[in-house]
Amino acid sequence: MQDSSNYIAIDIGNSHVRIYVGQFNGKKLSLEEIHQFPNKQIFIQGHLISNLLNIYQGIKEGLFSVSRNKEKVISGIGIDSWGVDYVLLDKNDHQLSYVFHHTDHRTDGIFQHIFDIIPKKEIYKLTGIQFINFNTLPQLYADFLYRPWVLKETSSMLFIADYFNFLLTGKKFNEFTMASTSQFFNTNKLQWEKDLLEKLSLSPHMLQPIIRPGNMIGTLLPKLSKECNLKSIPVFAVATHDTASAVAALPIDDKKSNVYISLGTWSLLGIELDHPNTSNESLSGNFTNECGARGEILYHKILPGLWMFNQCINKWKFEGLWTNYQEADRDAAQAKPWLYFVNPNDKRFFSSVNDMPSAMKSYQQEHGRNVPQRIGHTVRGIYESLALNYRYHIELIEQITKKQIKTIYVISGGSKAELLCQLTADITNKEVVAGLPEATVVGNLLIQILSSGEIDSWEKGKEIIKNSFKFCRYIPRKLPGLKKAYQDYKKLFL
Repeated sequence: MQDSSNYIAIDIGNSHVRIYVGQFNGKKLSLEEIHQFPNKQIFIQGHLISNLLNIYQGIKEGLFSVSRNKEKVISGIGIDSWGVDYVLLDKNDHQLSYVFHHTDHRTDGIFQHIFDIIPKKEIYKLTGIQFINFNTLPQLYADFLYRPWVLKETSSMLFIADYFNFLLTGKKFNEFTMASTSQFFNTNKLQWEKDLLEKLSLSPHMLQPIIRPGNMIGTLLPKLSKECNLKSIPVFAVATHDTASAVAALPIDDKKSNVYISLGTWSLLGIELDHPNTSNESLSGNFTNECGARGEILYHKILPGLWMFNQCINKWKFEGLWTNYQEADRDAAQAKPWLYFVNPNDKRFFSSVNDMPSAMKSYQQEHGRNVPQRIGHTVRGIYESLALNYRYHIELIEQITKKQIKTIYVISGGSKAELLCQLTADITNKEVVAGLPEATVVGNLLIQILSSGEIDSWEKGKEIIKNSFKFCRYIPRKLPGLKKAYQDYKKLFL
């Protein structure tokens, strides 16, 4: 008889898909990465397409890898993925077309068409979702405008994690947290906002029943169990939106005075609320209200993350200049402050894939700065820019929600960036608690453990996380020149 339980977490990210086994012994949770493979999008006829066949094959290979360890009895499987993208199925449950990646340009200018029919303010009052071109709503409306024949044949719409849950179990649901990212889910009533779709000539019949995190979707299909050499295993609905799974792992005691930053390519900065905030101030700040695993509102803003840093590294590696993260951080820590910060929200930094250092240099020249472009200066400039941006938006959150923030929790891969975490503490003058680089996987597993009845409350789950994983605390230090730098930074928004 085994002394612990094992659960499989499948985390489908934009760049990689990772399959973990989480082992729970009643007190602690440990992680073992079983399989990882790249998730590479494909350009076809000028459009960026998600390669779902490759993902499905990789998932099967990962499940087969788990089966090789006969000592591990698997108690459950949970899948999470990025949000907003979807698969359209016909009446026979066959995929109707390519799945466009949300960063594809086909949604450029779509919101203006939508606002001609439904006012922006009305959409926000109903859904509370930040207006970004890649939301599901503008994507579906692009389908209506540019390929209406596909929608006419559509019987079911499944989000990415929903689709793979369907392939594993044969059951079709739209999971609660993922549905809330769509911009046609009512975050007050916690149900589909079908009238909104109908006003846009989009059929709500494609929508599936909502399933909440913690419910069992079904079990592995017999043919798939045989192919992967596994027994019939329950597949649970976790918080399938990866952000919701990551936040579910946070061991926050007082959610009213803390913000989270899920830091990766993007920074999702926000606070947990009991009810959505769809005020005019919130609309003006373009904040989003999404649903968390327990039904709480994840009130946050999608901000730039480590995209600039990663693209700089790619360029430096190509030029033979890059050494390692430790040396870059050491040089950045010793570099003179406030020479090289930018507004990371500037559109040029989203498109400068091939030569980010040059984009940063041209930005400096436009703002009358003539500074060296050494790696240490650039890295420090990126970190300062992100931390200044965090401070600006935390102050907005405090202003809109009337809450005073004391602590910032930094989770996901960026939590390992020590200098960035320290500068965030320094620049915001708030304590930073950083950890859980695999926060999404941990949240996925925690919900499965709750679903199976091994623990009976979220409070116990939070204690398990505190017992299982280490967190680093960063205390604010005084930074000379911060006041002037922040004043100069705010001017960049004007």
